[in-house]
Amino acid sequence: MENSFSRLLADRLGDASWVETDRIALEVPDLAENGAIVPISVESRLPNISRMLIFVEKNPTPLAAQIRFEPGTDGFASLRLKMNETSSILVIAESEGKFFGTQKIVKIMVGGCG
Repeated sequence: MENSFSRLLADRLGDASWVETDRIALEVPDLAENGAIVPISVESRLPNISRMLIFVEKNPTPLAAQIRFEPGTDGFASLRLKMNETSSILVIAESEGKFFGTQKIVKIMVGGCG
């Protein structure tokens, strides 16, 4: 049975699939004391990035950010996320009409979505 996160992901990607890549650098702590302020930096080395989606799978609202990039700009973002509990962070970048991603699990000591 498909879960709500899988449906959200399919909806945001137009039912397209994504491929794991090492061309997206995701910097996030392995362990965050406070889920209300989890720092994250993402840099894509893929060509012609048009948008980047950042998901926190176990959050009440998993889509944490959607960033659009103008042609010729670098695919870089640095922000702070709220995380409800230990979860996977999934970053998907759209490059030339295809989707590429990377993910990492972050352990949360105290949840930040409540």
